[in-house]
Amino acid sequence: MSGQVGDLSPHQNETLIKFKAALSDVWNDSFDDYYLLRWLRARRFNLAKAEAMLRNHLEFRKTWRVDTILEDYKPPEVIVKYFPSGIFGVDRDGNPITWNCFGNMDLRGCHRAITREQFIRHVIYLNEKMAQLKKELSKKAGRVIETHTSVEDMEYLSIQRHYYWPGIKMLQEYMTIFEDNYPEIIKQFFVIKAPRVFPIAYNIMKPFLDENTRRKMKMFGRDWQEQLQKYIDPDNIPAYYGGNRNEPDPQCSDYLCLGGDIPPEYYMINLTETSQEEMELIQVGRGSTTQVEYTIDTPGSCIRYEFITKDYDIGFGIYHKPLKAKARWSAGSMTPKVKSERRNSHIVPESGFHICETTGIYVLRFDNTYSWTRTKEVKYSARVLPPDTEICQTDGFNGYDEQGELSASKRSTSDNSKDNDDEFEDAQIQNLKGEAEEQSPKENGENGGWMSEAAAVNKSTTV
Repeated sequence: MSGQVGDLSPHQNETLIKFKAALSDVWNDSFDDYYLLRWLRARRFNLAKAEAMLRNHLEFRKTWRVDTILEDYKPPEVIVKYFPSGIFGVDRDGNPITWNCFGNMDLRGCHRAITREQFIRHVIYLNEKMAQLKKELSKKAGRVIETHTSVEDMEYLSIQRHYYWPGIKMLQEYMTIFEDNYPEIIKQFFVIKAPRVFPIAYNIMKPFLDENTRRKMKMFGRDWQEQLQKYIDPDNIPAYYGGNRNEPDPQCSDYLCLGGDIPPEYYMINLTETSQEEMELIQVGRGSTTQVEYTIDTPGSCIRYEFITKDYDIGFGIYHKPLKAKARWSAGSMTPKVKSERRNSHIVPESGFHICETTGIYVLRFDNTYSWTRTKEVKYSARVLPPDTEICQTDGFNGYDEQGELSASKRSTSDNSKDNDDEFEDAQIQNLKGEAEEQSPKENGENGGWMSEAAAVNKSTTV
């Protein structure tokens, strides 16, 4: 059985009933059978895995304030002009269509011009915008439309242009967010104009795509225009792709962005709003970690942070421990709130926020345990904002004056010994690239040394 509404086996139907009961404590009106079966199909009707997946998604929605993102979020100009994606038309079954020109995506430019926070919020925004459109189309059609068609244009894909590891990691995060939080919404996706190097790119991304998603992929050859029209009426295809629509031009540029190279003036390393003198400098010794702790007494407070490193990357994550825990705790003893990962903050500043749902001590943890030979220099700025601050209406730190900051005690501790229970221990084994991945700006063809007039941070960020 397909696992769709009206096509359930006895086992699938029983699992759906148990799924509803298991979610009674977080139940809301959106949990109809169509919605719940998406999560069950994504986890092959494994009840425990489906429940964990949906509960993680609910936390994700809370953290990123997804329920109001369509009202609160305004895409930055660089994303509007150069992020190669858009929604246009419907297929022959009435399902909406996304058009993604990833072959013409400037990975290097996106990584330098778009913060990780902006990128994640935009991914969420696109998916929530599509979800809203499906609801509108469902009302018009008098039936539930829960999937969409995706067209992936791979023209201009090349090793020289796209084999940029920080940018690839950004795309991998895009796919992870999509698969973890928007399961079973793809009806079919078509790959067009794929060059010979496409199999290399696909193999890099394949592990981040669910098996069900991979099965929905169709690759079209030189007759791609004819093949597309089997699934999409020409009146719903831009003239640029062989259809009849010109709104207001063959690219239908009011709806679609075809990407292109991002001009350097958009790069964050060219922004000079704040001197690095207003940021705090810490040294994270080789094979060690440094923790910056904030005591949060008001639930719902928000920690905003930004940091840059000199020449090399650094691991970063946010953890929680009880208010009574005054001594330094290891990562394994604390509750992770923002996953600890290596950040390429030597190329562009890293920024983000975390909403503190409960009181306690929140730990900003800079991790250098994977580096056995180099001490890392980190300049960071962080501040605690009161609950219900409209963080989702801003990008970066802009918009907060000194009166908006909460008082919060802070202390910094360093551990110059190996942190054996650290989650980066696995990375040491899996990535014996180790130091090889810690490429300096000079090794990457960047400007060497500190980005002395380059921190994309607003003056209101210091604690």
